[in-house]
Amino acid sequence: MLYFDYFKFCVFFGMSCWIFLIFLNNLKDKSTNFNILHNMFTMREIKNDKNTSQALTKRSINSESFAKKTLVFVTLYQFITSIFMIISALFYLLTILINYEYATLAIQFMNFSLVLFVAMWIFFICGGLYFGYWIKTPQYQQMHFNLLKVSILIFLLINYNTGGMS
Repeated sequence: MLYFDYFKFCVFFGMSCWIFLIFLNNLKDKSTNFNILHNMFTMREIKNDKNTSQALTKRSINSESFAKKTLVFVTLYQFITSIFMIISALFYLLTILINYEYATLAIQFMNFSLVLFVAMWIFFICGGLYFGYWIKTPQYQQMHFNLLKVSILIFLLINYNTGGMS
């Protein structure tokens, strides 16, 4: 069982570091994600394609300020999520190394941080759907769905054979 616990830790900690790197990338390269968000909110690519229905473009938001504020919010949310995930992963590691009686509590902390993680992908999927991002940038939607699936798999992994699903 101990190797399985280490495996859970490695997977969870790895995803924690991964989301932290996304946060750092958003800090270092603000322009890339700003441009992606601004293009999605303005629906520029849909508007420029006259062969695509323009019905959804009434929802477009042409404010650069809105895209900037959204990017700040997303970056902050990613930071908070990554910190919760890293701390809960380290708490789990300490639990399996020092005192296993807190394993259920550690897994509950991991579950809470996974709720933050999965909520981000659902927010991205729903927000992107509102602005029709699947029409011109389906790769973003596919990535968000893949990360939602990864979130579910990690949830199942960390809760397998434990009392942590509460």
